[in-house]
Amino acid sequence: MKSFREIQGARQVKKGEGNAVAGVLKKTAIVLFYMVFAVIGLVAFTARPVTDWTKENFGVTIQEILFTVKSPMKGADTGFLKGALLEAKPDAVLFLVLLAGGVICDRLIFGRLRICIKIRLKKWHDINVRPVCYCMALGAALLSLHGAYNYLDEILKISDYLEKRAERTEIYENYYTDPLETEITSSGSIKNLIYIYLESMETACASAAAGGYQETDYIPGLTAIANENISFSDGSGLGGWRAVDGSTWTMGALFSTTAGIPFAFPIKGNTMGERSVFAPGVTNLGDLLEECGYTQEFLCGSDGNFAGRADYFQQHGNYRIFDYSTAIEEGYIAPDYKVWWGFEDSILYDIAKDELTRLAADHAPFNFTMLTVDTHHVGGYVCDLCGNVYQDQLANVLVCADSLLRDFVEWCKGQDFYEDTVIVISGDHPRMDTCLVPEEAERESRTVYNAFINADVDDAEMLRTRNRDFAPMDMFPTVLSAMGFRIEGDRLGLGTNLFSARDTLMEEMGGFENLNSELKKHSVYYVNHFY
Repeated sequence: MKSFREIQGARQVKKGEGNAVAGVLKKTAIVLFYMVFAVIGLVAFTARPVTDWTKENFGVTIQEILFTVKSPMKGADTGFLKGALLEAKPDAVLFLVLLAGGVICDRLIFGRLRICIKIRLKKWHDINVRPVCYCMALGAALLSLHGAYNYLDEILKISDYLEKRAERTEIYENYYTDPLETEITSSGSIKNLIYIYLESMETACASAAAGGYQETDYIPGLTAIANENISFSDGSGLGGWRAVDGSTWTMGALFSTTAGIPFAFPIKGNTMGERSVFAPGVTNLGDLLEECGYTQEFLCGSDGNFAGRADYFQQHGNYRIFDYSTAIEEGYIAPDYKVWWGFEDSILYDIAKDELTRLAADHAPFNFTMLTVDTHHVGGYVCDLCGNVYQDQLANVLVCADSLLRDFVEWCKGQDFYEDTVIVISGDHPRMDTCLVPEEAERESRTVYNAFINADVDDAEMLRTRNRDFAPMDMFPTVLSAMGFRIEGDRLGLGTNLFSARDTLMEEMGGFENLNSELKKHSVYYVNHFY
């Protein structure tokens, strides 16, 4: 039998062990609190300056961010992210200083002095202030986070995106025209195609007198090309299409202008680099031209794999991909050479001349599609040819890009293949930064440049080129028509042939807002047929 002293000793040991366990749990809980509070507080403190930076430099919504992040990112220029980090740095440092001060006070007051308060109920109770203070601090952090989210939602339109995706549309059941079920013929010889996508080239870059927003026309060459050839406009002067949902970033624009439908694949399956086939149910421009015996090539001054571009063009038309890596392999640039997204447009146009000369020598119809990069956000890239006439960097970049394009077109006019070739010049989407754009000019209202040189048109004077409401999807049948193809019903996908007398879907549905609202919604048809 144990003595009373032994029993008391055992109890003391057990109590000590219990206190030790309680102490460990308490310390663990405190550490976890600080970790959670630090994450929530840091996000809340830095969200607003980062959102302000995003608003200033990008006119994007949550949809564009999600699709870009979920797409293959290889070759992306991430240098602009330094700007966001620098913008958030002061607020992050301030929060960390406050957090450090809070930890010191917590350890000094509650840890060493063990202060507590007493409140009078039925009897005296000792209540530790520490948990109360923790709850108050966490509550304040959560309120700050909620406010930061509301501000972010206002800028990125997160709620609008989620609400629209919860709705259903039958626009494809009612309006989609399947290219495989449409008779597409040619009346005589069909032409080659040079399709030039100018990065972020919108008509706002032109002068107000020409139809843009500027005091000075930063794209006089493009303005002249539009006036001297065929260019479709939303107004009476220089204008273009309005970018609808699913076409407001480069891959979305390349897709919608060549497939006649917006890029609206499910977010969870948008990592196209992980799929064996990019949009297997889609029949696009490349597919149709391949059937007609065209040799096709896609040239860009960046990594062709970015956002799944290489897969898209290779799997829909067997395009040859000439990108940053190819330029190194063929000796145009050194293995260690890289500026901006890869190499600048002055080199791109030199490569284009060589490739077109090679394609023309094969005596087969060709589709040469190229994408420039110097005018990419933020602010564009200042190459060695750019001047320094204007205070705004983008203005100098635009003038340089305009000159390079104009010189390239003049070169094309001197080649033997010119008379048998349609040149389509098009922006891809409105600018994502706010350079040279008035605050009141919302991105959805700004228009994307277009021009058709050598289009196969019987009577150009009879065309409705002004005061048109049209979308990037309309480029699909319009480009085919410009090449000499005749399209039964003048519609492909959701696009309408602008060279015809038929109204576009945007015009038929009563304007941009009505069409865009439907395209934001979820479509079962889209997923089942195209994905």
